[in-house]
Amino acid sequence: MKTLRNLFMLVLCVLMLVPTTTAFAANTETHQYVEVYVNNKLVDADVYVDNDIAWVANYSQLYLIFPEETRNFNFPAVQEASSLKNWAIRFGYDLRVTNDAVYLSKGNTVTVPENIRIYVNNVRVKDVSAYLENNIVWLSSYSDVYKVFPTETKDMYLPTVKEPTRLQSWATDFGYKMVVDGFTVFLTKENNTPQQPNKPSNPGNPSIPNEPTIPGEPSMPNKPSNPTDTENVKVYVNGMLIKDVSVTLNSHGKPVVSDYSEIRKIFPNETKNISFPAVKGAIELRQWTYNFGYTCIQKGNRVYLSNSGVTPIEIYLDTALIEFPDQQPVLLNNRTMIPIRAVSESLGWNVSWGENIVTITNNYHTLILYIGKNYYTIDSVRKTMDVPAQIINNRTMVPIRFVAEAFGYNVGYDGSGDVKVVTINR
Repeated sequence: MKTLRNLFMLVLCVLMLVPTTTAFAANTETHQYVEVYVNNKLVDADVYVDNDIAWVANYSQLYLIFPEETRNFNFPAVQEASSLKNWAIRFGYDLRVTNDAVYLSKGNTVTVPENIRIYVNNVRVKDVSAYLENNIVWLSSYSDVYKVFPTETKDMYLPTVKEPTRLQSWATDFGYKMVVDGFTVFLTKENNTPQQPNKPSNPGNPSIPNEPTIPGEPSMPNKPSNPTDTENVKVYVNGMLIKDVSVTLNSHGKPVVSDYSEIRKIFPNETKNISFPAVKGAIELRQWTYNFGYTCIQKGNRVYLSNSGVTPIEIYLDTALIEFPDQQPVLLNNRTMIPIRAVSESLGWNVSWGENIVTITNNYHTLILYIGKNYYTIDSVRKTMDVPAQIINNRTMVPIRFVAEAFGYNVGYDGSGDVKVVTINR
């Protein structure tokens, strides 16, 4: 009799441990599990969604989802599903259920995390950081490109700077079809059909759509597949025009090169020990400037790069921009120094060179400059200036204000923008 009483008490204790019948579903069907996020962290637990209700496959999953709250719990070992919502309420969590994931949050409003899931040929890519912005999928940095496309990038050198890059561009370059379904991205190659592994199919929703048309892209660093503007871009590095380099503007007005050989022309020292792939395709120039430690200032189809503090300057004669064939104007001691030959040709002056002497004439005046000296003569009258004429990269550089005003021109200066502007008015 005593033995029967003890057995009865044991059964009663087990029944008291099990929540009410609304907390579990006796369902023997096979379910496909969804992902579980607790406070925006992915938890490896077996949870499925049935009729918009999230269920844990068995009680042991609650230890994984609520480790702190269940530390002193002793759940039954039976394989019985249990409603996740009841446990979330009991432990003070907010719950959000979607078709392919469950989100739990304590103390904060439940939000879907920015990071999205990426599958390549139906295999999920681990430890990759990506997000959705304006219906465009961005990888958080170029290191994530290696993770998504390890085979295609094994011989590639990508920038180490942490800047976002558009996933669609890389997928197109490497021959993948890309489908975006909510917060999940499917990349497939050849004859593979995009499928979400281990995810439940929802008969109430349509099948995965074809690749969506992506609306206007934000002006963020990207790798577009093809430039659409054939206008040639001029590139200046530390005040020198880079010749014989092919740079164009893409559809968003960003400078791109057609292949990595153009990168070598722009950055010969930085790339001498780098082995680039032989692939063709538009490569945005800006990503390499950051990677090599250069500032990048763009004004229309002119791009100014510097790693030595050189300030870009443009010289206008009235409203016409004066083009310099190699050495560009520079700032020295707050004075604008210009290559005298290009300006003289634009103004119709005659220039001759002697030993450390530059003579500039027009129909009315004669100006003599002395290389390295802070004085000059105008019509035989000696005057001083604070910055002497000097030779830079085999070009004779003179202070534009002293020279122009000596011939009766007005000189204006606008230093408000990233590119400084000097105007010579006749």
